[in-house]
This record gives sequence, structure tokens and C-alpha cells, in this order.
Amino acid sequence: MNCSGVADMEYYDQLPNLIRLELIQKKEEGSDVAEFESKVANLPADELKQQQLYDELQALPVAHDFPFAEPSDLAGIRNLRPEGPRKITRDWPEERWKDKFYGAWLGRCAGCALGKPLEYEPFVAGAMGNPGWKNIMLWFQGADAWPIRDYTPGRSRAEELGLRLQPWGSEPSYRENIRYMETDDDLRYTIIGLIMLERKGLNWSTPDIGKLWHEYLDCGEVFTAERQAYVNFHRLFDRPGISARSNGRRRRIKSACISIRTGNGSER
Repeated sequence: MNCSGVADMEYYDQLPNLIRLELIQKKEEGSDVAEFESKVANLPADELKQQQLYDELQALPVAHDFPFAEPSDLAGIRNLRPEGPRKITRDWPEERWKDKFYGAWLGRCAGCALGKPLEYEPFVAGAMGNPGWKNIMLWFQGADAWPIRDYTPGRSRAEELGLRLQPWGSEPSYRENIRYMETDDDLRYTIIGLIMLERKGLNWSTPDIGKLWHEYLDCGEVFTAERQAYVNFHRLFDRPGISARSNGRRRRIKSACISIRTGNGSER
């Protein structure tokens, strides 16, 4: 899939689906959605009325007694951090730094390959009355591969229970097939974070991220919250908060740029 016509796309998700996602999101953010439950359950067919309902949902304030503070700005996040060390100094030679980073990269690749076939609802959110972790255990037990010591087996007796692995191209990561770590959205974000660090150091902004995404990624290479953010970036490139706008999965945005300061230490 590509999004060559993304300029003409109003949303990645259809508006009714975005409205339902927004209702869930507003519940999680502590908003009072009582009067919207029936409205969302009985969406009008008229798109203008749907848009009006969506706008009303997005404008709902967080409940005054909502117990969580969830700032998105850097200063707000820093203000809520517990007391503790802010810099960790390491007087390591360059070769040891390289070994540490290489080990971290290999670990990320291996973890993505192990998890890719299991990135599927029954193993994430649960199914058949089981939590996700138990279905993972059943899959590996059914392949005589429990406890986990290798990549995910492609076949398992757990299939007789109705379990299936993620069906969208995860076969190269099966234990029987794996020869390399194929491209993956999580790995792509890591590489893009490194490119941003090389280009901008610590002086980057949200629009910089959007431009870099569009330089290196087709929108078919990003998913769920990130894909909606990709579309939003394209439509309104430099407006504050654009990645979260019209994005009912905004709390799931997982991509990040990691800044590393060598010399006197690393800030975290």
C-alpha cells in the first residue's frame, strides 16, 4: 500500500471508526462521555453530522477529578519526574561504546523478530478466555518449545484450539524460516531517530519528524496511530499537536527519537 493520494485523504480511518476510537480515548482520558454513548452507538448517516459529533467529542475536557497528569510537552514531563540522578557518567573507551550500541541493536532486532508473529490480538489482548501471555505459552507448548529459547515456531498444536499467528507477512520471522531480520516499523523508527540525531542533534521539532518520515517512509510502512499521524503531517505540516489531531490511537504513538550525549555523560 502507498498513500500517493494522501493529499486527498481526509483520514486514514473512516470517520465512523475514528468517532468510536475517540469515545474510547476520551473515556481513558477521564472525560465525561455519558451523553455521547448512545450518540456513537447510533451514528447518523449524514457525514456533516458525524463530523459535528466528532468535533464535540474532541473538545470534551478532562474530568476535574481525573487522577492522572499526562503532559505531552517536555517541560511538563520533566516537572513530574521523581527525584533521581539525571546524568550517568561512563568513562568507557570508544570500542566498548560501540559494543554496547551494537548489542542493543542486535537485541532490538532479535526481540522484533521473536515478537512479530505474536503481534496479534489473541496474544496481545487475549482470547478464548485467556490473557495474552497464556496464549503465547500455549502456542510454544504446542510446538514443544516451552520455555522460550528460540524464535516463534510457525506451527503448533495450539492451532487446534483456534489460535493463529499474525497473518500479515510474519512468516520470515518463524523459527523455521528466519535468516535475517526483515524491515519492521519499530526498526525503521530507530534508524530514523539516528538520522535525526545526526542531522539535528538535540535541536529538532515535531515538524522535523514529520518531514523525515515523509522523506524516508511510504505511509504503507507505518501503522495505526503512526499512520494517522503521517496523514495529519501531510495535511497540516507545521501546526502544534498535529500528530494527535483526529487520532483516536494517539496514546499508542510509540516512535521516539533517542538523544545520547557522550563525553560528560548521557541524559535520560
